[in-house]
Amino acid sequence: MLYLFLLTCAISFLGSVPPSALSIALVQTTLTRGWWAAVLLALGGCVPEVLYGGLAAGGLTLLLPKYVWPIWLTYLPVLVLFIVGVATIRQRPIDSTALSPTGGSVSFGRGLLLSLISPQLLTFWSAVWLSLPGELVGVAGAPWAFALGAATGAFVLLMGYAWLATRYRHRLLHYLSNRWLNWLSGGFLIAMACWRLRGTMYNV
Repeated sequence: MLYLFLLTCAISFLGSVPPSALSIALVQTTLTRGWWAAVLLALGGCVPEVLYGGLAAGGLTLLLPKYVWPIWLTYLPVLVLFIVGVATIRQRPIDSTALSPTGGSVSFGRGLLLSLISPQLLTFWSAVWLSLPGELVGVAGAPWAFALGAATGAFVLLMGYAWLATRYRHRLLHYLSNRWLNWLSGGFLIAMACWRLRGTMYNV
């Protein structure tokens, strides 16, 4: 079971390397609100990893075909990404010489929401689970090891991003004012919403 946990950690770590709405939000939070706000955002973002990893191990995707989902539900992530993107752009710039200690619960909720609406998580972890050998997934406690490994790998990578952003904070803020940082982060989220909307309309 330990081997399954470590293997899932490695898969989750590597799978989380490409830029995503969560990683962009984490860097922005680290630069403007500090390390602990970033930790809370990362923790919120890893809760759905446990949820989706557990659902994948339980075979939910085999029981719920695509056609049973209401059409309006496929547009919900688009709306959420757009709202969070606009809110990020409209966020009041924070003095780059001081960090804001507030917003812990907001950071956790933001991470939770951005990860929860990630369209590929359940499909990705279902594919990974189905590809694992039977001697790994057939032991008692395997779904728990799988789900916790998925969250742990993502959390380690996100903390790596937060550490880099903290280490080079002043250098980054020298080139990016908080206003530009808000526009960059929010614009990325809105672009993701538009891309998701395009894909949703094409597939419906």
